[in-house]
Amino acid sequence: VKRGQTDVVLTTYNFSMRNIAASGQGGRANDLTAAIQRARQAGMGIVAMKALAGGVARVGRGDRLYGADPEALKKILGTRGGALAAIKWTLRNQSVDTAIVCMADHDQLDENLRAMAEPYTPQDERILESLMVAIGPVYCRMCGACNGVCDKGVPVPDMLRFLSYAEGYGQFAMARERYLELPERVRDIRCADCGSCSVDCPNDVRVRERIAHA
Repeated sequence: VKRGQTDVVLTTYNFSMRNIAASGQGGRANDLTAAIQRARQAGMGIVAMKALAGGVARVGRGDRLYGADPEALKKILGTRGGALAAIKWTLRNQSVDTAIVCMADHDQLDENLRAMAEPYTPQDERILESLMVAIGPVYCRMCGACNGVCDKGVPVPDMLRFLSYAEGYGQFAMARERYLELPERVRDIRCADCGSCSVDCPNDVRVRERIAHA
């Protein structure tokens, strides 16, 4: 914003970021919302990505949620509509111009169109609150507050992002391709060899468990 040299910004922005620590600022997620508003007021275009919080909001379509039982998760949520609510949450910020949201079938296309046409409702809020209870311990917000690297050198956000490709979006081949791009010394590290985890997630993600699974 200060330099005036940027036309468009692509930024992670989703409902899971409402209550996370903002990296390097000691603030909250509303710091990001404020930054988006300042950028938009300065004339920048704002494109939101990761609006579905790792793809898990599509669980109603039968996707696997980080190895969990989709039917059990749907019971927790009580109703379908997580993806719809998630997109609406992102787009209700009038400073966001558009969101990059994947779609695998016509049902998802219809859902995306509904998200642009329907208002955000109290029912949407209840769905997202329930969804956060389910994904909170497993979804990395990539906020950077943990510094992102363990004492052994494992890039935690990257590893958890690859895991979301495989299990949140169902893109196992892409996840494996990205994983194999890591240095061999990193791929050889095993969390089970450590007595405890040096990464302290402020959002209570079970880092050691998730990295071991990855």
